[in-house]
Amino acid sequence: MLRICSWLAKCSLSPHHFSLRFHSKNQWLFNECDLSEMAVLGSGPGGQSINKTANCVVLKHIPTGIVVKCQDSRELERNRILARQRLNDKLDVHFNGENSRIEQLRHREKLKDHQLYLRSKKRLAAKQEFKSIVGLTKKTLLVQNDVNIGLKDDS
Repeated sequence: MLRICSWLAKCSLSPHHFSLRFHSKNQWLFNECDLSEMAVLGSGPGGQSINKTANCVVLKHIPTGIVVKCQDSRELERNRILARQRLNDKLDVHFNGENSRIEQLRHREKLKDHQLYLRSKKRLAAKQEFKSIVGLTKKTLLVQNDVNIGLKDDS
C-alpha cells in the first residue's frame, strides 16, 4: 500500500504526468434538474440532411445562465453528450477560475510558447555573435558568392 501511495505522490508532482494530475473522471459540476435542454434545427455546412433535422443541442445552466450550443455530430444523442462535456468545462472555468483544468492547459501552452520564444531568441543572439566574430555581413557574403560562382561582366 505504501508503494502505491508513494508512486501516486511522485506522479502528482512530476510535470510529465499531467494527465494523471488533471484528468477529470466525468464528474459533472451540475445537476440535470438545473439544465434547460432544447433540440433545434441544425444549420451550416452539410446541406439538407443537417438543415432538416433537429440535431443541434442547446443547453442552458439555469443558476449561472451559461449557454452551450453543440452541433458537431449528425446524431442528437452524441451532441447531447458533447454539449454536457462543454458545459462542464465552462462551469469548471466559471467556478474554479485559474485552477480549472482548461486554464491549466492554457497556462501550460503559454509556458511552452514562451520557452520556444526564449530558445529562438538565444539562438539568434548566438548566430549574430558568430557572424560578428567571423566578420561576415550580407555584403561580404554576396561578394564572396559572386567570386565563387565566377560571374563576369558582359562588357
